[in-house]
Amino acid sequence: MKNFNKGMLFLACLFSLNAQAQNDIDALRYSKSTFGTTARSMAMGGAFGALGADLSVLSQNPAGIAVYRKSEFSVSPMFNYRSASSDYLGQSTIDGRLNFGFSNFGVQFARQIRNNSGWKNWNFGIGYNRINSFSGRSSFEAINNQNSLLDSYVEEVNGTDPDLIFDSPGLASEAYYVYLLDSFNGNQYYNALPNAGALQQKSLRSRGSLGEWDISFGGNYNDKLFIGATIGFTTLRYIEDSKYEEIDVTNMHDSIAGLDFASFELNQYLSTTGNGINLKAGIIYRPADWVRLGAAFHTPTYYNLSDDYSSYLVANYTSGFSSTSRVLQGAFDYDLTTPLKAIGSVAFIFGNYGLISADYEYTDYTDARLNSRDYHFSDENTTIDRKYNSASNIRVGAEYKYNIFSFRLGGAYYGTPFQSGLNRKSEDQHQIYYTGGLGIRGKNTFMDVAYALGQSSEFYRPYGLSSEPVSGVVTKTSDHRIMFTVGVRW
Repeated sequence: MKNFNKGMLFLACLFSLNAQAQNDIDALRYSKSTFGTTARSMAMGGAFGALGADLSVLSQNPAGIAVYRKSEFSVSPMFNYRSASSDYLGQSTIDGRLNFGFSNFGVQFARQIRNNSGWKNWNFGIGYNRINSFSGRSSFEAINNQNSLLDSYVEEVNGTDPDLIFDSPGLASEAYYVYLLDSFNGNQYYNALPNAGALQQKSLRSRGSLGEWDISFGGNYNDKLFIGATIGFTTLRYIEDSKYEEIDVTNMHDSIAGLDFASFELNQYLSTTGNGINLKAGIIYRPADWVRLGAAFHTPTYYNLSDDYSSYLVANYTSGFSSTSRVLQGAFDYDLTTPLKAIGSVAFIFGNYGLISADYEYTDYTDARLNSRDYHFSDENTTIDRKYNSASNIRVGAEYKYNIFSFRLGGAYYGTPFQSGLNRKSEDQHQIYYTGGLGIRGKNTFMDVAYALGQSSEFYRPYGLSSEPVSGVVTKTSDHRIMFTVGVRW
């Protein structure tokens, strides 16, 4: 019973973080990956499934490691600026965050085979690929004349005996604790803003990343068939701080316990850390010198995750009195299984002049699953089945070579993970990337630079009410990435 109560308290706190089911949002967030962990692959839209000879393939199509004829070491630092424009009740707010990190570093060793077996080389590689970044900052604000977060707390505690409310887990009981709620007629409740009319504002900052340490093996048979496999060890770190406020700007409050409401704030913190493991296998086939065909399969990633969380309320009144709630905090361990991925690729090679490449990636987000020993997430997994769908992702890229220079362009389209018919704004949550870059190749050294612009949108409601609809926030994100790769071959 103790573990069960801890799990229920955990879910109550996380539900207050976001009106949507927080746990299915986590499953989606950690199931996604980005493209282009080196500057060359990013400049070409990540379309490297049929090309190889780039360390990004360790986490995409490991058969690409077998294309190498020489050993290589490279490192790829990246600057990432993510700006967010949020629209809430007709009011726009812009925010953003700059982040620096290493997108890739690794080494691969090429071993030539000198016999008549048909095998030309066996290669081994180990490296780190940063497959997703969680760094960002967003905010919104507007005057809401329809409802309040406090209305959701009233719905939650209605029917609860006032003598027992402090034993009920969740922020609704804490709102009662700081005089934002009061009871009447026994077990019915009202809040300090019964007529709404508050300025609502929220700021959210997130940081962290999803990285993968890859160990890859690959073989080249007669320069026609390239095979490879990767075992990936993922490391996940996600931190989210948020502050939500409601400020009475219309003097339409009720007096509770002789206190006239001025404002309240909800402060929340969530830290998720963990590790996972997956396997990848792939092939590249070259039926002719001018064309290559590729295919790769990624197993689900099996994560063990740990959450640390805390939340508390602060209520302020016109008399100058303020009250701070008890801090709801704790930790919870659980497992996540992400969906598998299948990738098909094709590339056309134009001698020493350049190439065109394309990837098609399929993933079914309904396959994501949450579980733990203390709580089985039945409702959350049902929500995943109801909300999400399979998605098709397309990446294309081109490279033109002139002397020691290479000029690159590309793009990527990531389809929405949501089912149709749920919400028009939710269904539009696809991502589009535009990429380009330049490379310089020496005899044994190289340097690449790339730029990518990503555009996407998100839709969510700050809280939910069963009695009436709640306006949602539309956030449009522009993701600017500048990456450099320097390397040496021998």
